[in-house]
Amino acid sequence: MNVNKDSYLSLGSNIISRSENLNTAITLLADHKFINVIKKSSIYESEPLYYENQKKFLNMVVMIETKLDQLDLLKTCNLIERKIGRKITNYKNRERIIDIDILTFSQCSYERDNLIIPHPRIHERKFVLMPWCEIDPEYFLFNYKKNIISLLNCTKDKSKVIKL
Repeated sequence: MNVNKDSYLSLGSNIISRSENLNTAITLLADHKFINVIKKSSIYESEPLYYENQKKFLNMVVMIETKLDQLDLLKTCNLIERKIGRKITNYKNRERIIDIDILTFSQCSYERDNLIIPHPRIHERKFVLMPWCEIDPEYFLFNYKKNIISLLNCTKDKSKVIKL
């Protein structure tokens, strides 16, 4: 097992018990023997992006430490999604009981096996940037050469995101 690596995850839900889905995901992350949840943002309600004909999402960002590598963390996140009831479909950006995205992994860059780190759409998602800014506004994303608060201040995303 590797040494602890820090990682930021984005969680979202827009069907069934949205806040319960987020809390269950955090509990399952924290219960994993190689994951330690360090910080979690408040919950934010956001308008759907990309495919707008669906219910509003609840979103949050969590910081974790993990001894897992990137692919094992992805497998763990996917397993947690399935445990909560997510069904895998070919429809991107549609309603879902839970979605867990790996935003960063220990300031490294990774691209293969259906995983890109840092997440390629961080800069265009206010529903990620606002909660992340709450817990670590100065986190520096090397691929953008900006910190989270700077990305939030210059995002083109004009959707409505409200802290609950």
